[in-house]
Amino acid sequence: GTRVVARAVPGSLAGRESPLRVLAPLLVVALGLPAWVHLPTWAERWLWNPRERTAVALAAVEQGHPEQAVRPLQTASRLRPNDPLTQFNEGTGSLAAGAAKDAIEPLQHAAAGAAPELRPSAQFNLGTAKLAASDAAGAVEALKEAVRLAPDAEDAKWNLELALRQLEQENQAKKPQEAPQGESQ
Repeated sequence: GTRVVARAVPGSLAGRESPLRVLAPLLVVALGLPAWVHLPTWAERWLWNPRERTAVALAAVEQGHPEQAVRPLQTASRLRPNDPLTQFNEGTGSLAAGAAKDAIEPLQHAAAGAAPELRPSAQFNLGTAKLAASDAAGAVEALKEAVRLAPDAEDAKWNLELALRQLEQENQAKKPQEAPQGESQ
């Protein structure tokens, strides 16, 4: 599985939400805007904050609905685009929801700028996302780094082995078929 290291502030905004925060999603629904339409960043910052969006996403994952976590995590990333933890959460949420290709970019940003304690998990999830997206070579690279950073991580070693096998299969499939010997033209 993926490693979830998302953090929400305990006792976040529960019970303290303004009426506007509660009514805003209803307003968006009432306007009939499609799900892919996002509010302007200033409006998102006014209505939400990254911690609140992450708390909503974690609740969705805990309830067994990781696909419902993706949009709040994407909003949190838009609000804090240079925060490796927010990028990690977005990528991990996408990966958990089965959208491996969507997970790669945020996980690459997270792995590049993560604090030392987050970096092994970011590399592991990046490698797992690349493996799920059929990028065995990229998966091998990321998972080797994950194993280097956390040598005792058995799941990283396991996924690295899977990625190496997948890469070997891809290389075997790419080898040109040898022409029969003895035929001259």
